[in-house]
Amino acid sequence: SDAFQVSDGNFFFNTGVEPTWDWDRYMTIAPAAFANIDMKEGDLLNVVLTYTNGTSQIALKQANAIKFNDCTAIASSSSVSSGSYSLKLTSSIISQIKDKGLAIGGINLNWNEVYISPEGYTPPITLLDKPGFHTDGVRLLDANGKEFLMRGYNYSYAWQKEYWDAAFKTAKKYNCNALRIQLSDGQKSLGGYCDANQVSSLIKSCKDNHFIGVFNVQDTGGGNDPNVLLHAADYWVKIKNAVIGQEKYCIVNIGNEWMESPGRDCNGEWGNYEEKLWSNTYIEAVRRIRSAGIKNTLMIDCNGYGQYADIIWKEGQRILDEDKKYFEDGKPNIIFSIHFYEKACYWDYEKGVGSRVAHSIDKALSIGAPVCIGEYAYSRKSEEWKMDWETIQDYSKTMNIGYFGWSFTGNGDAESQGLDMFNSDGSQMYKNGECIILHPNDGIQATSVICSVYDDGAESHITERYVSGGEASADVQSYLKDANGQALDYVKLNIPETSLELNQEPGLTLKGADLK
Repeated sequence: SDAFQVSDGNFFFNTGVEPTWDWDRYMTIAPAAFANIDMKEGDLLNVVLTYTNGTSQIALKQANAIKFNDCTAIASSSSVSSGSYSLKLTSSIISQIKDKGLAIGGINLNWNEVYISPEGYTPPITLLDKPGFHTDGVRLLDANGKEFLMRGYNYSYAWQKEYWDAAFKTAKKYNCNALRIQLSDGQKSLGGYCDANQVSSLIKSCKDNHFIGVFNVQDTGGGNDPNVLLHAADYWVKIKNAVIGQEKYCIVNIGNEWMESPGRDCNGEWGNYEEKLWSNTYIEAVRRIRSAGIKNTLMIDCNGYGQYADIIWKEGQRILDEDKKYFEDGKPNIIFSIHFYEKACYWDYEKGVGSRVAHSIDKALSIGAPVCIGEYAYSRKSEEWKMDWETIQDYSKTMNIGYFGWSFTGNGDAESQGLDMFNSDGSQMYKNGECIILHPNDGIQATSVICSVYDDGAESHITERYVSGGEASADVQSYLKDANGQALDYVKLNIPETSLELNQEPGLTLKGADLK
């Protein structure tokens, strides 16, 4: 029936989308399927779910009637909000299943696996290798083990399919080495669902033009519903055949700007919200994606519409700890992304004062994972709000950080003046494009190097940064004065293998990551 579906090689049973369907979609597993399975009281019957949302329910019954509603219940219907549903077996349930089989019904969920396990059993993880992009501390390395700094812009393929040719040609013309490309998993009206064939074609275009593709699900922006992000994770599982085998050429940005909170109030202060919701949901998303065999480097956006950089050093380590479970080398393969718009750029964003760019990058790197600037621009709101784009680019160059400008074109009348980099065919460059691409010291043209997997003969001059200097962010400026009140230089030291014992406090040892 139409409830039994296959998508990109993954088979699953779709129970429907509305509670009014009254459980009329269900699947029966015949008694013979359980005949040779050892089941004992206390074991768990597990159903692996590939999609749930806030109204999802599941019910298990013994299959003794034609209609699901007339079957005898084994367990009362239950709400589900995670990737699996488990029921502890009793002798009575075992007898019912072996005699009549099992009927599984549901509302608003897909499932694709049923298994019996001892209580407390954890399915073994199939460890993955890293044939393409991978991370080494704060560095993003390509398949040849060379550090790669992304330089490019965002192209909104999902609703700008007609600009495909112009977006790629223009990026090639101005020496981009990467593109961040917006897709849709069908949750919002963003030009329609992007299937595996479309993603494969986009990856081919990236390879033809010697770009690295960073692909993100755009539908997830804002909101605090975990199921929105988990739907994006399930999307990657459904189209996994498009990205598996392409680890050298593409990075998976799970979802764009998921989780609205925390946001800032009128005084520019971040709200006090449940930060573990962000990390817990991403941990589940990573689990689903890695369990499906997807090895690609994963990019994860900050919450607060991508602008709350604090979340990286507060909760990012928990996600790294989850990801490293899935790899043979025991190391994670994740890069975090900050979107530097007005709230992320300044302590007082309405006045555009108190840059927090260097502060945010430094603290994000302190957890030992790479960081990327997934989005930023020259200005917003018809230039009412200016971004600290000079510091973003200068400090990204200093600290070996990748960046992507927002965006190629098409941001609408209210935002086009500050956010559009080009007109729709790429023939005219606007102010935002000039800042991001043409800046002589740290723009794309001045700093972009083609990834070594394309063997263009271009030599990267990336050097590991042990000492970096620059203007301090506003939160530390008051401390950087000598006894006479004169300003001191701000110098950040990063000497991982060196320790320093302070004579003033014998026995106190600071390692490189702690030194300022």
